[in-house]
Amino acid sequence: TGDNAGDSVGPTADGFETYGVTGVALITFILLAVKDPAVQVQLLVWIFVMRILMIATSIGSYYLNDLIARAMYQEAHQMNYEVPLTILVWLTSALSIVVTYAISFYLIGGLGDGTLWWKLSSIISCGTLAGALIPEVVKVFTSTKSAHVQEVVTASRQGGASLNILAGLTAGNFSAYWLGLIIVGLMAVAFGISATGLESLMLAPAVFAFGLVAFGFLGMGPVTIAVDSYGPVTDNAQSVYELSQIETLPGIAAELRRDYGFTADFGRAKRLLEENDGAGNTFKATAKPVLIGTAVVGSTTLIFSIIAVLTRGLTEGVHLLSIVHPPFLLGLVTGGAIIYWFTGASTQAVSTGAYRAVEFIKGNIRLDS
Repeated sequence: TGDNAGDSVGPTADGFETYGVTGVALITFILLAVKDPAVQVQLLVWIFVMRILMIATSIGSYYLNDLIARAMYQEAHQMNYEVPLTILVWLTSALSIVVTYAISFYLIGGLGDGTLWWKLSSIISCGTLAGALIPEVVKVFTSTKSAHVQEVVTASRQGGASLNILAGLTAGNFSAYWLGLIIVGLMAVAFGISATGLESLMLAPAVFAFGLVAFGFLGMGPVTIAVDSYGPVTDNAQSVYELSQIETLPGIAAELRRDYGFTADFGRAKRLLEENDGAGNTFKATAKPVLIGTAVVGSTTLIFSIIAVLTRGLTEGVHLLSIVHPPFLLGLVTGGAIIYWFTGASTQAVSTGAYRAVEFIKGNIRLDS
């Protein structure tokens, strides 16, 4: 029950965090940093229309991927469960990029010097492309067929739990490095595009570009949350099968043949469930960097919006926002410390709930009876 609750709340929290932070950040920035009210209105309408259409592209990609998967695997005896999910991610990314350029040309084609629409579309596409590239990098370290996962298996066989943990941490740290490089690289591209004339329309166009990169991540939002949820579904399916112990029931094979008209192959069922569970774990790992990365990149725009308010559009007290200003440095250290307090408090809450659940189960449930 606790595992299911965590699986349900996790994707929900990720979705709220990504959409909430990025949406509020962009709206706030446009209202504070864009000078012309008419341009503000056009950009806000453009963002909201884009957001709605990205949901439509995700739905369209799902049905198109369904047709492809049926053509590839409908009669297959065995399949690679990662392939349809990978195709879905890339389909959504490609379709979202095409729609981004088309709608931008239609809605803001006449804004600025006439080139603004494709510049903003290119910046958003950096984020959309990241939503497809990041899962590919993560799979190198988390796929059941990857060399890093096989190394963890070998370490576990030879050295037990300690080497298992060390091998896993090694793979995780290397994957985080490459993910960071991808995000920084695409943000650098967005920064380069923002330096080609956007400063005439707004304050700090590079910060707006970073927010649009996060917005591009959200173009993959529905599909990313879907593959994030796929992991718990496959995990629960495999767990339910294991806990049911159906293959040990007397006469169960004959009963299934009589009532449902097929011969059960419990060995194959278990193998397929485990393979599907592995694919689910892989794609749950691919979804987290995209969702959390969206919030991190988007928060840069939100933080700048707060700075713009405090400094009245970067006209007052900007010199105070420096580590050589002691109160500012003390605030940074305090903020860093609060993160660990919150981490400890939330972990303590989870630990307390888990302890009480285990205590109740031990006191009220007797599986051996």
